Amino acid sequence: SDINDSMGKPCAMRVCSPGGSVRAGWGIFAKMKEHGNVNLKVDGAADSMASFLPMYAKTSECLNVSKFVFHRADMLVENDADQKFLDSVNEDLKTQMKARINPERWKAITGISIDELFDPNTRTDYPITGKQAVEIGLCDRLQMLTPSVSEEIEALKEMNRVRKVIPKSRPAELKNFKIRGIRFSQGRRNRRRV
Repeated sequence: SDINDSMGKPCAMRVCSPGGSVRAGWGIFAKMKEHGNVNLKVDGAADSMASFLPMYAKTSECLNVSKFVFHRADMLVENDADQKFLDSVNEDLKTQMKARINPERWKAITGISIDELFDPNTRTDYPITGKQAVEIGLCDRLQMLTPSVSEEIEALKEMNRVRKVIPKSRPAELKNFKIRGIRFSQGRRNRRRV
């Protein structure tokens, strides 16, 4: 509903997604086209259907750590109408991609052409980095993470790793623990710099 509330005004959209349903993605693309002034930021991953989001945004940026995974759209096809829908989605995605990105750079990075990406007889994943997304013209700008943000991300990764190895009945000394300058308290989602 936020995109509806901002009709006629710039709208910021942030994404970190493994992708999802072709129909859901298609609905998001349609709403972005209808709005016409969506500024997209890829915070982490934009895989599968989410990898095509920047092509429907007015402007887009990604982080130097962002990752994209491209493949043609695919879904369960139960009847002719489903196949017709899927074919039309892939044709539109291919058209959008050809209009937005540099096909020579795409092929140099992935080893395939845009037409080969949408070959209905194959479905292979083609990962690219945030830097490569800017090189091919998918994203307009590359945002570099600052060292402090990178440290916080690493601390959160470490916290998740530690959580997996700490038994449910934690010893008293693990109720509060500190990783790289950030204190995490058991039972709380808050974190604070120390």
